[in-house]
Amino acid sequence: MVSAVSTWAQALAKDKPPKPMVVPELKELHITVTDMQQLQRGSPDLQKWFDFAKAGQVVRTGKKASVKFIERFGLLRRIYITEQGHETEQLADHVP
Repeated sequence: MVSAVSTWAQALAKDKPPKPMVVPELKELHITVTDMQQLQRGSPDLQKWFDFAKAGQVVRTGKKASVKFIERFGLLRRIYITEQGHETEQLADHVP
């Protein structure tokens, strides 16, 4: 970003490295790929999405967006596609 004016704080921080993002560690989220594969396969909620992934089907969500499902490395993923064609890939998670 280029700006014509620098604030006092920006001028002081210019030569310093950015501070790392502090994110709390949640121990419940430590899971192996194999465990996640088993959880996804064992979830009846995700079975319909696995079927969509096998068929390569794109599903409309609302008026303009759509989603498709793929299986990569044994994990089910949901790809949200906006009207402009931007894609956001998410790991499909079963809900207990």
